[in-house]
Amino acid sequence: SPPSSPPDRLAEQRARVQGRRAARELLASTSWTDDQPPPPVSFGKDAIPDDLPIPAEEPDREPESAEKPADRDS
Repeated sequence: SPPSSPPDRLAEQRARVQGRRAARELLASTSWTDDQPPPPVSFGKDAIPDDLPIPAEEPDREPESAEKPADRDS
């Protein structure tokens, strides 16, 4: 690939977004017991109690809208 284009960064960013989406879908499909409710929708550090299971990438996630502003609905 030509040295002027940054395909690696784009691919890495896309993989990170897909990984987050997969983690969210995994969370959504997990069956939770009554005393273990699902994590709050907001994944900010302050929004998650310490005793909730958190996917490895979630604590430092950036808003997906900042990475993929255009085609969120597709």
